[in-house]
Amino acid sequence: MKKLLKLKVYASALTALLFLYMPQTAQAGAISTQENHDIPRPILIFAASSLTDVMKALSKTWVTESNNPKPHISLAPSATLARQITMGAPAHIIMTANTQWIDHLKKQNLIHGNTYIVAQNQLVIASIHQGKEGKATDALNASPKIIMAEPRLSPSGMYGLNFLKTLPNFELLQKKLIFTNNARASLHMIERTHYSGLIYKSDTLASKRIHIQTLIDPKLSGEIAYTAAMITNQAASPSRSATQQAASFISFIKSTSAQNIWLKHGFTLPARE
Repeated sequence: MKKLLKLKVYASALTALLFLYMPQTAQAGAISTQENHDIPRPILIFAASSLTDVMKALSKTWVTESNNPKPHISLAPSATLARQITMGAPAHIIMTANTQWIDHLKKQNLIHGNTYIVAQNQLVIASIHQGKEGKATDALNASPKIIMAEPRLSPSGMYGLNFLKTLPNFELLQKKLIFTNNARASLHMIERTHYSGLIYKSDTLASKRIHIQTLIDPKLSGEIAYTAAMITNQAASPSRSATQQAASFISFIKSTSAQNIWLKHGFTLPARE
């Protein structure tokens, strides 16, 4: 009898431990399935590194206006984000600094619905040295090294390389290049050195130490367009709530109420049809 009682005690203890270490979602389902369905979970947004500051402002305003939970935001170079999604990363939305990686995801049937150009940017040559804006060649020739993002990793590096190739002394300038992982990393390196670098105009607003030396003509770098899209991915828990939140967020960042946020952070607005 005592042995049977001990077995019952051990069984009860084991059940309690299993429940304790059960994933939170499973616990919630065990307690109340209906309650679990009623609580919307935050969506996960993959965004280009150059959107770091504006994404904070956009998500804060969206949460206030829509009463949705604060989204989780993962920031990285556009190429890295796209590759993670192809490997099954549970993102609901992707926002890249060019259309190339969106097209890549489209080909793999990972884009749900339409894609939208939500903002634009401009490439600049910048440094910590203050002075009048001048010619691009003067600024680059005067700098011992030139900082820019790695073109194979970051769209800002790709745009920078496009521009450099238009210059007559490209081969000479190429020997001076120092690469970083993304546009924001380039900004931080420029802050810590006396070198000039190629970064986005919007990034210069993130630092009080950085000054624009030259604005780059978009015809030379390529049009810099930020594209947003919803992701088709079973790993992203495609519940009705998540889909509604994702659609709501994309609708918001294209809206009139979001325009001032984009402009305040140094972006420009795409032409509306």
